[in-house]
Amino acid sequence: MSEDAKEGDSESDDDLFADEARPKRRTKNRRKQRVNPQSLERWAVHHLGRYSSSASNLGWVLKRRVRRIEQAQEERFPEASEWIAATVADLIKDGYLDDRKYARAIAVRMRERGLSARRIESHLSGKGVSWEISRETVEEVSGKGEEFEAALRYARRRRLGPFRLDPEVREERRQRDLAALGRSGFSYAIASRIIEAEGVETLESSVIGVD
Repeated sequence: MSEDAKEGDSESDDDLFADEARPKRRTKNRRKQRVNPQSLERWAVHHLGRYSSSASNLGWVLKRRVRRIEQAQEERFPEASEWIAATVADLIKDGYLDDRKYARAIAVRMRERGLSARRIESHLSGKGVSWEISRETVEEVSGKGEEFEAALRYARRRRLGPFRLDPEVREERRQRDLAALGRSGFSYAIASRIIEAEGVETLESSVIGVD
């Protein structure tokens, strides 16, 4: 893998329609499916058995499924939105959905991959988690120096700055590496500290927080 090779930075949530290998069969099945409170609950529980989800994200998944069934059957289900809201509310009440637990699991995993607080908050919000919960969750999983350590993990994984093996390449791509950390949500102070470090040993022996 080249030094410029990039890894995906976003966490993906598969929906109920992940199987693209058999479109004809799926279309045929949708023509037979009925949309009602019972079927929506069944689809929701099936989805949660395979993927973690926020409450809002599950609602989006169910709405997409209903739309596809409507297109296949050329029929409208005007009560579907009300049924979906009730289904999601029941799953929250029964403990199947918990945005705080969902957010924490995602935040911990993203921190381990070296992603910034800003990036995690943005990702959680995009998954339907409220901004308040997103912010509180990131604060919960972020101890002293965690932001710097996350940036260090990210730089190591992407081979930025001192993690580049060729000194000439490192110097040539200095600004690009700074920009990469900036785009990932890290402050200039943290980014420059990593990119300007003399070597990896210097960084790893002095891991402290930089706000």
